[in-house]
Amino acid sequence: MAERIFYATHNVTLGGASLQGVQSVSLTSSVGLDPVFQLGQCDPVDFIQNVPEVEVTITRAIQGGAAISLALNNQSCELAEELLNEEKTIVIGSSEGGFTVDNALISGYSVNFTTDGVFTEEITYVGDTLTSGGSFSPSNDNIHLPYRPDWTGVSGATSARLTLAINREPTFVLGQYRPLKRFVQFPIEATLEIGYLLPDAGSTPTDPPVCATLPNGNQSFSIGACGSTWSVSNARLSNIGYSGGDVGGGNVEVTYTYTSYNNFSIG
Repeated sequence: MAERIFYATHNVTLGGASLQGVQSVSLTSSVGLDPVFQLGQCDPVDFIQNVPEVEVTITRAIQGGAAISLALNNQSCELAEELLNEEKTIVIGSSEGGFTVDNALISGYSVNFTTDGVFTEEITYVGDTLTSGGSFSPSNDNIHLPYRPDWTGVSGATSARLTLAINREPTFVLGQYRPLKRFVQFPIEATLEIGYLLPDAGSTPTDPPVCATLPNGNQSFSIGACGSTWSVSNARLSNIGYSGGDVGGGNVEVTYTYTSYNNFSIG
């Protein structure tokens, strides 16, 4: 009978530590090829092979706090870049083998809080080295996964989602194939979406700022769950969305989107 790999026969380790609460993991490896042509010939004369890019996306139910710890404000960009440039080894191990990604750097993060189900976070890493092989260590954990009653912070919310756009730019030097560095592109945009039922909804500012009057002023938010805190400061309201209230009986929910740059913390 053919063997198969399913949820109970593989796991993920990040930086040598097994991640708990992982719901899914995906891996994509791409090698770009640039064909080179010349006049008088239809077929390519050569191919330039670009640096492979390996992207790993991990979705996990939050257990024991956030998977990463990070604090950034307008005065600590150098420290944040140092933390964001910490290379990790990711192993996707299974009972039949697996894959290992070396020198992986974080390139995206989001955390999702809902009234239905557990709280989850999604972390994306990018690297340029992929090798086959990985070990599998089964577990029999009994752990608590935060959900609706574990929420602290913003009162009256029905949902919340924080997303960090951590873009990177590979930098090359002559005489070397792989990137010298994958530098973080600043500013880092933090987007916080908070949903409320319609009776708690407010309104959007309609007048532009006049002199020192700022109708859409800076706001700060702090969300907690079982010992971890996600905070955004100096955020501005950037969008209001309206949904629900259809004939299926759903409530109307209004979602406020706030945007901030270089002002957030996870930990």
